[in-house]
Amino acid sequence: MPILNGTVLNDRYSICKLLGSGGMAQVYLAQDLKNGQFVAVKMLKPEFNDDREFLRRFDTEARAASSLSHDNIVKVLGVGEDHGMRYMVQEYVDGVTLKEMILHYHRLDWRVAVPIFVQIALALESAHAGGVIHRDIKPQNIIINKQLKAYVTDFGIARANNQNTVAGGSGTLGSVHYFSPEQAQGGIVSERSDIYSLGVLMYETLTGSLPFDADTSVTVALKHINEQPAPPISIEPLVPQPLSDIVMKCLNKSPNTRYNSARDLISELDAFMINPQGVFGIAKDARKHNSFTELNTGRTKLNSGNTAGDKLAKLRYLEETMNKRRSSRRRETGFIIILLIAAIAAIGVLGYRFIDDFRTELSSNQVPPVKLADFIGHTLTESEKALREAGITPEIEYVYSDKYDKDIVIKQNISPNSRFFPNGLQKLVLTVSKGNDLTKIGNYVGLMGDEVKRELQQKGLAVEIKEVKNENYQKGYVVKQSPAADSVLKKNETIVLYISTGSDKVTFQPQRGKSAKETSEWLKSQGLEINEVILESADNNLTVDNAVVSYVAPAGNNKAYVGGDKIDVGTKVDIHACSQADLANTIKNQQEQSDNDD
Repeated sequence: MPILNGTVLNDRYSICKLLGSGGMAQVYLAQDLKNGQFVAVKMLKPEFNDDREFLRRFDTEARAASSLSHDNIVKVLGVGEDHGMRYMVQEYVDGVTLKEMILHYHRLDWRVAVPIFVQIALALESAHAGGVIHRDIKPQNIIINKQLKAYVTDFGIARANNQNTVAGGSGTLGSVHYFSPEQAQGGIVSERSDIYSLGVLMYETLTGSLPFDADTSVTVALKHINEQPAPPISIEPLVPQPLSDIVMKCLNKSPNTRYNSARDLISELDAFMINPQGVFGIAKDARKHNSFTELNTGRTKLNSGNTAGDKLAKLRYLEETMNKRRSSRRRETGFIIILLIAAIAAIGVLGYRFIDDFRTELSSNQVPPVKLADFIGHTLTESEKALREAGITPEIEYVYSDKYDKDIVIKQNISPNSRFFPNGLQKLVLTVSKGNDLTKIGNYVGLMGDEVKRELQQKGLAVEIKEVKNENYQKGYVVKQSPAADSVLKKNETIVLYISTGSDKVTFQPQRGKSAKETSEWLKSQGLEINEVILESADNNLTVDNAVVSYVAPAGNNKAYVGGDKIDVGTKVDIHACSQADLANTIKNQQEQSDNDD
C-alpha cells in the first residue's frame, strides 16, 4: 500500500513527507509522537519485501549502523514492520548529499573539502574499530548539514571485518565507480578497501571528475584493476600537490601500499591542513605500483607484464570471472543504475534548499588574498568603498555606542593585516555604531497623542498612555507628559502621556428652529438627559416629529441656552418646541419689541 502523509507506523511515527528514493528503499521525514522529535524513516519498497537478498541487506544495514555510535555516523534509532513493510528509524539530518554539492558546484575548494574528508575518515575509523567495513563509500552516502558537518549513512552492504569477508556470493558489491580493485576481482575486502573508496570520493570532490569512467560497469571495473588514474592536480591545477599525493596514495592498487588505517589518513590530512606545503602521500612514482597485485584469495596470481600475451591472459581471466557471475552482475548493475537515477531525483526533491547556507569558497584561490585594513574609527561609507574596490562585501551589524558617533565602524571580526580571500568561506563583519542610546524628549503638550506615541516608539522609548478629562484640550490631544520636556532618556525607558478624553461640559450649539427630534438625539449624544419635550402651541396636530426648537434649558429653568453657555454632562434639560408658524410669530414679536425699545 502507498505510504501517505499522515500515516502512523506502529502508533508512533507519523509520516510527514517523502525525502527521497533509493534503489531499494524510500526515505520519509516523520515525527516521533512519543517525544515530538523529527526522524528519518527508511522503508523498504513493496516489491522487495519478499526478496531475501534485499531483506538481508536491509537487516545488515540496521545491525551494522545500530552497533556504531559516532558523531559522523547517522544513528539508527530502531527497526519495525507495519502495513506489511519493513522500516528503519534513523536520526534525521537536515542537509544535502555530498554528491549534490559536487553536481551543483562542479568541485569543492580544498579548504572546504579537507575538513569533510577528515570527518568521513573519523566515521570510518569508528566503524572499523567496531569491526564493520562500510564497502560502499561514495558521495551519495555522505550527508552534509548547514554547518558543513558530514554524516556517513547507508551501511546496506557493510560486513563484519574477518578473514571470510570476500566480495562474492551475490556479486561484486559496492558502486562500480567507487569500489576497490579487490572488490572488482572478488578478493578479500578490508578497511583499506574503504580507504580506496574514500580516495575516489576525494578525487571527485576536488576535481569534479571520477578517476575512472566508461560506458559499461565491466569496463570501469577493469580500469580500477589495470589503470593508474591521472593525479588530481593534473585535472584541477588548484589542488595542492601534497593533497594530490595523499589522494593518489589512497588509490594505490595494492591495499598494502595504501594508508594502513583511517587514523593514518586522518593524521596526514591534519598535518596537511597545518602545513599545505609539506610532503605527504606517496613518496615515489605511483606508476611503479601499476601491476596486478597478488590478492590473498587463494586464486591464480596474476603477474604484471608488458607483452600482448600477458595482457590477453589477464583479460581472459577477468572475462571468465565475469561470466561466472553474469546474472548477479546484471542485478548489481541494475541496482547501480537505480541508485544513480534516485540521486538525480533526490536533487529535485531537495531543490538545493540548503546550498546557499554552505558559503563554499569555490573560487577563493582564484582571487589573490588581500591584506585587510584597520577600519575601526572610519565611517561605514569609506570602509565599504575600500572593500568594494577589493571585491569584498562585508556584513554589517549595528549597535549603540557612547564612545563612537553614528555610522562609525567600532569593530571588525577579522583582525587588521590578516590575509583574506574575497570569495572565501569566511565573512568579514563590520560592527557599526548607531550612536548613543540617549534621547532628549521635547514638549508634546497640545499635540495629537497618536502621532507623539509613534514618534517616541521610533526613537526606542516605551510609551504609557493615561486618559484624563480636560476642558482646554480636545479629545486625543496631550495635556501633560512625564518626565518633562528636555529630559534625557535611555532606550526602552518609559514616558507617560496624559491624553484628553474631552471636557465634562457640553457647549451648546445653536439649536433654535431645528427639528425637536434631531435636537433631542444630539443632546443625548453629548451626555445630557432629556427631561421633557414641551410643546408650546395651540396647534393640536403638533408632535415631536414636526415641532421645531424655540429654546433649550435645564429642567425647571426658563433661561434659554440656545447658542451659547455650557452645561455639565448628565444635566437634565427641557426642550421647548412649537410649530414653524409659532416660532416665526415669536421672532417677529421679539423684533418689534426690540424696535419699540429703541
